[in-house]
Amino acid sequence: MIIGLIAAATATTPAEVQAAIEDRLGPLSTALTVSEAGRIQLPLAHRYDPIRLAKEHVAEGLDTLERQQKAEVGVGPGGAWRHFLGADPAGTDCWATPATLLALVDLTADWHEHCTATLGHDTARCAPMVGDISTDRPLQPDPLGHKDHYRGDCLDLRLWRTDGSRYEAWWNRPDDRPGRDLAYDADTTRAFVAFAAARPEVRDLYFNDPQAAGATAMPGHDDHIHLCLGPATRDPAAPEGG
Repeated sequence: MIIGLIAAATATTPAEVQAAIEDRLGPLSTALTVSEAGRIQLPLAHRYDPIRLAKEHVAEGLDTLERQQKAEVGVGPGGAWRHFLGADPAGTDCWATPATLLALVDLTADWHEHCTATLGHDTARCAPMVGDISTDRPLQPDPLGHKDHYRGDCLDLRLWRTDGSRYEAWWNRPDDRPGRDLAYDADTTRAFVAFAAARPEVRDLYFNDPQAAGATAMPGHDDHIHLCLGPATRDPAAPEGG
């Protein structure tokens, strides 16, 4: 379905965008956070407090600051997605244009239906892990170090795992925690890539697993999927160049 893309053409206020999100995914815990540039922070139904984060660190064996920075920090409305951080400060890399956010809503809602029906997973296992999106305004050079995230229409997703962990994974090697073997869930990850690649709102999809049909290989994409959503139009507020 492309409800999100249709809503994006008519939703002009944060309240209208929030209504469109809740119509598909369920209630949000708070109102949307909107930047001065009109970007919307990735909404979460549950944002982990320090106690919950500490439990996450223990459960995932995140014994260094670098590993703790990669922890899951919250869950989206209806469990549609989960959110993790990297080394960037919290709140700096999770902003999208309204149209991109609504496209993500449709993509994830429809993926859940497909995932549960065809793969037999529950909602928690199907949920994509969303990481970097963009800053709260179109800055170049991108302070997050990306080439095209500044537009607010591209995001990174972690690969699915077979061991129940939500830590980062690579398609071609184990993760960096001691004693962990390769836990790449090739079936689920490849199923998502094929599903997303066929969607009208998915413009670019980079990922290096050569058996992931629909993905384009790109250096630096062994441990995540890079998606750009919406038409290939330039953000009119973005500066020239780059």
